[in-house]
Amino acid sequence: MDIQGIIAVKQVAGTASIQSGTTAIAFNPTRSSFAIQNQGTSVLYVLLGGGATSTNFHFSLKGGSANDDGNGGTLSQAEGVVYVGTVSVAGSLLRYTTLETS
Repeated sequence: MDIQGIIAVKQVAGTASIQSGTTAIAFNPTRSSFAIQNQGTSVLYVLLGGGATSTNFHFSLKGGSANDDGNGGTLSQAEGVVYVGTVSVAGSLLRYTTLETS
């Protein structure tokens, strides 16, 4: 494996799981990357901060054709400046996965 482009190796990753709720990722001052993928069929609204709504969001992630089909929108930060605060979500029938490394 060529590791020339790797800045730092991380050996701890969160476990992806289907979630439903408004706080998708809690504040983590040691976060080095995160990702969130919409696993539902409706739009998932994502806010970098607490209190996401369908009118207060930074990103909207498209839904898939069916639950868990892998075609839902994805948001990730893994390079450069990575946001370490709370990430909240909103939408109807919330269904998403998250991944975080520290």
